[in-house]
Amino acid sequence: MNAPVIWIIFPILSAILLYLFRQYSRLVKIIGILICLFLALLAWQLPIGSPISLGPWPSLPAVTLSETLTVFGRQFILNDSSRSFLLIIYLGTASWVIGASVINVSRLFIPVSLLIAGLLTAAISVEPFLYAAFFIQITILSCVPLLSPPGIRTPRGALRFLIFQTIGMILLIFSGWSVTNVELNAINPTIVYRTTIILILGFAMTISVFPFSTWIPMVLEETNPYMAAFVIFTLPEIVSLFAFNTFSRYSWLYTSLTIQISFIVIGLVMVVGSGIWAIFQNNLGRIFGYAVIIEIGLFLITLGQELANIQVNQPEAANLIAQLPLAAFFFALLLPRGLTLALWAFSLALIKIKSNQLDFKSTQGIGFTFPVAGLSLIVASLSLAGFPLLSGYPIRAVVGASLSQTSIFLALSTLIGYFGLVLATLRSISNLYTNPDKQAWKISETRPQLILLISGCLIIFFVGMFPQVFLYGLEAIFP
Repeated sequence: MNAPVIWIIFPILSAILLYLFRQYSRLVKIIGILICLFLALLAWQLPIGSPISLGPWPSLPAVTLSETLTVFGRQFILNDSSRSFLLIIYLGTASWVIGASVINVSRLFIPVSLLIAGLLTAAISVEPFLYAAFFIQITILSCVPLLSPPGIRTPRGALRFLIFQTIGMILLIFSGWSVTNVELNAINPTIVYRTTIILILGFAMTISVFPFSTWIPMVLEETNPYMAAFVIFTLPEIVSLFAFNTFSRYSWLYTSLTIQISFIVIGLVMVVGSGIWAIFQNNLGRIFGYAVIIEIGLFLITLGQELANIQVNQPEAANLIAQLPLAAFFFALLLPRGLTLALWAFSLALIKIKSNQLDFKSTQGIGFTFPVAGLSLIVASLSLAGFPLLSGYPIRAVVGASLSQTSIFLALSTLIGYFGLVLATLRSISNLYTNPDKQAWKISETRPQLILLISGCLIIFFVGMFPQVFLYGLEAIFP
């Protein structure tokens, strides 16, 4: 048995088969959910590289999952330490697929989501690791049908997404060749400077750093917000992991004070600027888009602080973020963000089914006919704004406290962005619950939709009120 075959080849082949039978939508939904949960269960329970007993039959030989699969001279390596990431990928995909099964999304969503999960697993496991750019580019092309479903005019945001991501991947592939020259000619400042610029520009386009983030509000305004949010959440997270892997491998990158400061400053610009712009938006989808850009800015701030502390060996010399294990911090940042984005996108998708558009005029008073969806949208948006007692607050408190050790001014500046998102949320509340036609309260959500919405809100409150239980739970659950 081979681990890459189970978590890379199998989901990709399953995605192809589900695509061929996509007309049987109910069957495809059930099979897609079961496959994702099954792969997540295997990642949780099966050790990689160690003998596995086949149950109560001692006469049967133990089976060992091999770690490496070689294809055309390139190796795909999934070892026991990779199981946490595998669990995150497939459990997260299962969550998005479950949500898609109770709302109106394209029949392509479940096959494409499985395909994306397999490709992203390949991206984090391939060696040499710079070949991950090829798999990320295939993933980008696979995302296009979700942002621009067949049969409709291609939205401008989807085109801009494809252009930025493709150019960024070309730059990353070229920088992979250039990095070798830097290692061989480290004393040549011209080569180092040129390679650094290409590498950073490539990552800026793929992670959607300002000013290459303009496609996000456009996509969330024009297309199905649930499918768009899946792309916006899944793809940048893996690219972010790839980016940290790249910067941490080369000392001339993570020791550069200019790069560290640039990440923190650009992240602050994105947090503050997007928070301010969100106040003036009259479209629920665009407000969601600017909240996502704030999240990307928050990631850049944390990345800049992590790079500054890679070379720190004594915990007492590091800041708060450096004292946390990278994997634990990454999961603590990733899981509440994914849950919050999914809940917000799910609520927006339900509202858009009723109103056809997400502008304030079309959605005015819709909170009276979809009250639980409206309440869930408010909870999710306040969570991303760092409201106390919600899941987004603990990690923002850690980042803010860590940033304040560098500069109180920078730490206080992030509050402007969060406050802007709170004001945008208040405007959304006013619009959703303005009732000029004197509509009566009516719950229009179906029972499965209500279960998912209420469960999402309760989890957000639980993580926010008991963050220590959440973090200890991660340590106990993840392999």
